[in-house]
Amino acid sequence: MERRRREDDGLKDNDATSSNSTLLPALIDGKRNLASWNFIRGIGIGQFGSVVVVQQKEMTPPEAALETREDQTTKEVSSRAFAMKCIGKMKVIAEDAVHRTVQELRVLSRIDHPFVIKLESAFQDESNLYLITELCEGGNLEALLANHHSVGVATVRFLMGQLLLALEHVHGMGVVHMDVNPGNCLLDSKGNLRLADFNASRILPSKGVATSKQSSPVGTPGYMPPEVLTAQMGYSVSPDFWCMGVCIYRLLHGQHSWPFPFKDHQGALLSPQKMLESVEKIRIPPIDKRLPQEAAEIIQELLVFEWTERLGSRKKGVAEIKAHSFFEHIDWGKLRTRDIAPGFVPPADALYSEAADKITITKWAVEQFNMAEENKAPLTDQQQALFRDWQYSRSSVKPAEQTLLDQFMAMNPQVGCTPKPSPAA
Repeated sequence: MERRRREDDGLKDNDATSSNSTLLPALIDGKRNLASWNFIRGIGIGQFGSVVVVQQKEMTPPEAALETREDQTTKEVSSRAFAMKCIGKMKVIAEDAVHRTVQELRVLSRIDHPFVIKLESAFQDESNLYLITELCEGGNLEALLANHHSVGVATVRFLMGQLLLALEHVHGMGVVHMDVNPGNCLLDSKGNLRLADFNASRILPSKGVATSKQSSPVGTPGYMPPEVLTAQMGYSVSPDFWCMGVCIYRLLHGQHSWPFPFKDHQGALLSPQKMLESVEKIRIPPIDKRLPQEAAEIIQELLVFEWTERLGSRKKGVAEIKAHSFFEHIDWGKLRTRDIAPGFVPPADALYSEAADKITITKWAVEQFNMAEENKAPLTDQQQALFRDWQYSRSSVKPAEQTLLDQFMAMNPQVGCTPKPSPAA
């Protein structure tokens, strides 16, 4: 019995070693990869970590030579800047967010569109996950609102047109963003939009509609549509169009104009039921009478309570939004190729202004995050295995326009088909 017990223990040890040895190269590569970046400045703090501006180091002599000549100094040459999202593994596990965190990488690695944030690479070390994306130096629409209170109709039309093209592409790949809001709509230095943060995104099954309930509402309070607050089934891409309607309303009316409360008097978040009651009570928010009629109409048609009757969710889909009088003078082909000049060009310091982000994060703050209590405990082999696929490099992948079927088939054989249009009301 003792011999058999030792043999069993040996099998378990071998299994664990096998699991760890498969992941170990990724961790080693991750350490090397992290060391190849210069930390410039922090630009944000999220639920699971930090976002910092980084520049890649160019080593002279090559890294391979440095391994045998440790005493030789290196010359670091700064290249163009990127954004690095640092995500704590233990925090992700504690919040039961492994699936949606890994899903964000899977989604971004398959999307190539001018108005969706471009993923450059992803790597990991023992404690953290890292996403490297293009840097949008124009900040985001939330900062734009903070600086300007409200935005002109022509600029809103331009930006929401680019957002609509991004959503059309994302939906065509079987993905619903689920968290479209001004904070996730970034601007490049020229004023063109990038849709970012797919952490809450949902993959539609083959029927093109949600066939299972979310365990809890996903998205940003104040932007979640009725069908999400009530955990309905059967909806397709409709939540993104509700969110787009909220964005248009807030951009045209001002930063603090949204009339549906999502916090109580003490600042605590309301329950989904309470949020829903406020939406049901008001239904359509009051619209500034000075706005053009087409602006008022698109807001009203996007913020329809019943998702089957909402603009974009009916039989004609996105084409119905494109044909709306609000976008009447948009040349969609030129907009997609960025041959239309943006009406608003962000200032050079938009990303670093106090209004854009009052929290200044430095390399020290990132180091403090890495040393945070929840990241001190080493992860088990089983926990590390949850992030086995967290590796990506754009330079090693051929760009392709295809659905997510090949990426998600191993996880869910139903995933990946292009969503069918929702039934007409």
